[in-house]
Amino acid sequence: MLRFHKALLTIALILYSCLVKSQDQCSLLFQHNNDTIKEWQSRLQQKGLAAIQTFKGEFAEQKKWLYQEKLRSVLEHFDKPELVTDTAANNYIAAVMSKLTPALKAFAPQEINVYISRTGIPNAFTPGFHSVFINAGLLTRVQNEAQLAFVLCHEMAHIFLKHGEEAADQYLSSIQSKEFKQKVAAIKKQEFGQGRAIEELFKKFSFDSRRHSRFKETAADSLAIVWLSQTAYSLGQVISCLEVLDSIDTDRCDTKKVFEQYLNAEEYPVKAGYFGTTRRSVFGAAAYDDDTESLKMKDSLRTHPDCRQRIAYAGTLIPEAARNTGSKFLIDTARLYNLQQRLSNEVIEFALSHEKTSRGFFYAVEQLAAGDRNAFVASGISRSLNQLHQAQKVHTLGRITDLPNPQFYTKAYNELLYFIQNATLTDLAKINYYFTGSALKKYPGCKELAGSMAACAGNAGKAEEAAYWKKIYDQQ
Repeated sequence: MLRFHKALLTIALILYSCLVKSQDQCSLLFQHNNDTIKEWQSRLQQKGLAAIQTFKGEFAEQKKWLYQEKLRSVLEHFDKPELVTDTAANNYIAAVMSKLTPALKAFAPQEINVYISRTGIPNAFTPGFHSVFINAGLLTRVQNEAQLAFVLCHEMAHIFLKHGEEAADQYLSSIQSKEFKQKVAAIKKQEFGQGRAIEELFKKFSFDSRRHSRFKETAADSLAIVWLSQTAYSLGQVISCLEVLDSIDTDRCDTKKVFEQYLNAEEYPVKAGYFGTTRRSVFGAAAYDDDTESLKMKDSLRTHPDCRQRIAYAGTLIPEAARNTGSKFLIDTARLYNLQQRLSNEVIEFALSHEKTSRGFFYAVEQLAAGDRNAFVASGISRSLNQLHQAQKVHTLGRITDLPNPQFYTKAYNELLYFIQNATLTDLAKINYYFTGSALKKYPGCKELAGSMAACAGNAGKAEEAAYWKKIYDQQ
């Protein structure tokens, strides 16, 4: 019987090998060019060091030190495969930038360099040094080029208005002020409660800084609107973009329903207890309450706080008649949507390889919920479950996952984090075995899925199947 079973596996291996020759591989990632990264890193370092040497004034030396630390931190983005070096992707961003002539003229003859990050955090930022970083997590959310153009103009406005330098000056003047030093000295003399007093002092400083930074956001919006109004892009998309940002931290999926629909096998059903927990946080407050204090805290922790105020302010700057004029696209609709599809995969890959497995898992779950059921998404889920199984087996789960926290994460992400905490080794192995087996029927030519199946079959105690899929993987 054993020989017969092995013979069947051998025949299946031959048939499968013939089949996959006509199938596309599921690797939908950009190629990474180390030479390009080194060139970009060198260019940014030279720009940064040159800019730092120009600082003058009362706190010049301290400011130089701050910016040297900032430059060092920014250059770390180049030390891992975080930035997209794909020529077509960067050419598309450059093409959109070329339509923003009013903004570019403001910096002439300096050049603004835009870098695409593979991280899923929906944000864009400028560290100064005439550079802008836009995360894949945000690029995949914008609905059209006009919204992308506004984001780019907004970040360039921060550079033009020297908001980064102002923040550094404000920080240095605050901590060097007589009032601040007196408060610190008084706290040091306290017999009790020094820690709480210092915490309250820095909390006040933090809120004061946040108030100033939010003023800078509206100032950057204003200049961005002025620049955008001198292009052929639609001004109405400024408000639409801010509405996207306002909802960017809300759930896009129901984790439990995704599991029930896509990871629920007849042989090993999803259990209701995976996602069950109390709805109270470690602070003793209801996790998802909408009282005034909870809403204030939620807004302060959002990626893009105060968007409702920014929307109202933008509405005062953009006349109704101008909102329906201009174009949503000046380059190419297909190029943006193709870039977004590729970046959705990059987000999963980067999280699984360089950030947290739980985040990569969640990005893949979100894509499943959105109807994006391609081979790479399936392999992302399979790889996530394999990584979680291995980490739980060697007691290192905490290194690759976030912990549930309703104060910081959305309900959908928390549900996934509770699943990770509640699932046993057997659960992870069995769920993955049946999910990956089903995915391979849909995407038989996916090398990544074959490799993942070899691992999860082994985890499920099916040694012969594991060996079979290992051969498939090696032959592709």
